[in-house]
Parts: sequence; C-alpha cells; structure tokens
Amino acid sequence: WVSVDGNGAYVALTNGLTSGGSGPVLTLLECERPTQASAPGGVTCFGRVRRIAKNEWLKLLPELNTYIKTQVALWVGTPAKVLAVLATDKDWSVRCWVARNTSTPAKVLAGLATDENASVRYYVAQNTSTPAKTLAVLATDKDANVRYYVAQNTSTPAKVLAVLATDENANVRYRVAGNTSTTAKTL
Repeated sequence: WVSVDGNGAYVALTNGLTSGGSGPVLTLLECERPTQASAPGGVTCFGRVRRIAKNEWLKLLPELNTYIKTQVALWVGTPAKVLAVLATDKDWSVRCWVARNTSTPAKVLAGLATDENASVRYYVAQNTSTPAKTLAVLATDKDANVRYYVAQNTSTPAKVLAVLATDENANVRYRVAGNTSTTAKTL
C-alpha cells in the first residue's frame, strides 16, 4: 500500500482474474483504511474501495513506490502514455521493466536504447517488439552484452546479424550462429 498525499487514501496493486475469467488484469485500488492481512504479503482493505481508471494512473505515478511502478511497467495492458512516463523514472529497475514490456511503444524503446544504465539497454535489445532501426543502433553498443542480446533477438534483421557475425566478441558471434533469423549466407 502506498499513501497518496492530500486525500487520506491509499493505493494498492492487484493482479487478479477478471470476473469473466478471461485472464489477468492489473488494477490500482484506492482504499481509505488499509490493514495488513495475516497471509504473507496479503493486504485487506476495509472501507471504501474504488478501482482507479487507467486514465487516472498518470496522476498517481509520482506517489507510487518502486515495486508498484515495476508491476505497472511490466503489464502489457498498461497504457502507452503511462509507459512513456515510467521510461523516464529515476529508478533504473522501473525503466528495465518498461524496456521488457512488449507493448512499449517503438519511440519509447528507441529512447531507452540510449539509457545510461546498460541493464536497461539489455532489455531493449531482448524485446522482440524493438524496431529494426533501434536494434541496428544497439548492435553498435560499446557493451558486448547489449550486442549479445541483439544477436540473440529473433526480430533482429538479417543485415544486422551479418554485421554482428564479425563482432570482436566470441559470445556475440555464437548468438548470431544460434539465431533462427540468421541466413545461411551469414553462417
């Protein structure tokens, strides 16, 4: 639970099934008086509870703790605008989860590809939704691990894989050889 300043409410994150059983949903809940349940990690809310609409999530982001932000960032149903804001979070772990999310917009992934933290770039390089142009940029990254993940990504274009096949790092070349998108000519 996270206290939201100014309104005496608390915000929690749930990841339950929809009432129709159609699969997992992510819901931010607002509650007046949270209490810790006896089950480990469980929280029970007494009093007024309301689901917070996705269009209200942007207002709450500054108040949420890192754990809740990472959970919001990893969910494929998170709105693009929310992912764009989370991509600029000061905590690198939040940015990593945005980079891993296959629903993250191409423009946001391109921005994360230049992140100062190499771990964020690793996840952009691994994301199968990362655009070819961004993967080509990451293929020239100074960090061999970033290039390794580009070489492993099955969405990496054959032209980029051909360049990586001559990489100075043997692990990068090994991943190119194991990538199902690598052409016979490159091998």
